Amino acid sequence: MPRKLLVDAHAHLYGFKDPERFRTISIIVVAEDYRTSLEALRLGEKFDNVFPSVGVHPWMLSEVSDEEIRNVCTLIDRQDVRCIGEVGLDRRYGRAYFERQLEVFETFAKLASEYSLPMNLHCLDAWQKALDILLKNDVPRALFHWYTGPLNLLEKISSVGYFVSINPMGAIQRKNREAARLMDIRSILTESDGPYVYRGVLLEPPMVENSLKIIAEVKGMDRKVVEDIVAENFRKFLGI
Repeated sequence: MPRKLLVDAHAHLYGFKDPERFRTISIIVVAEDYRTSLEALRLGEKFDNVFPSVGVHPWMLSEVSDEEIRNVCTLIDRQDVRCIGEVGLDRRYGRAYFERQLEVFETFAKLASEYSLPMNLHCLDAWQKALDILLKNDVPRALFHWYTGPLNLLEKISSVGYFVSINPMGAIQRKNREAARLMDIRSILTESDGPYVYRGVLLEPPMVENSLKIIAEVKGMDRKVVEDIVAENFRKFLGI
């Protein structure tokens, strides 16, 4: 990791024209399909602050073929793959093809267990179901990105060694901010989800500074102490 301790545990870095400008931030680059999985790996080869993931986003499963999913799975055998993601379940926007989501997610969970890789998860309106599948398959480490799920799940997520991430938009999104307040500090990561646009705001990796500020405020902690702990959590999540 670079000397500065800022970490972005979930970003689509290939969506930025000039990722070079984020060199001082340690970034997990998540993918959405086979093409972006290859892009994430390419960025990992180019930048030493980038940790590439491969995966298929649940939103893509209405159009991605079984062959493409198999191609992504073959990439997991590569030594430079640091994480499986962005994968998961979405009952809100993907209800029509939820059974296929379950099948594909189970496949990725088994591979995460086999290769001892962490998973970077999208679980909108399916947080409990995703957790059940992770536990059934003995997935070693997992991140529930931009957590807005049931607050009563947080203790279980933490107790099994999994993480949630706080987005800069937690400043206006009550559920994510409340997750920051209630979650064990040793189970929290920061993220941007950039270059996603939320309520007119373009999210970028440097905005994890705002995530740190949110966590420090709701927990009544010094921001630099939070930064140090989150950086250690990042290393733990990746198995560094």
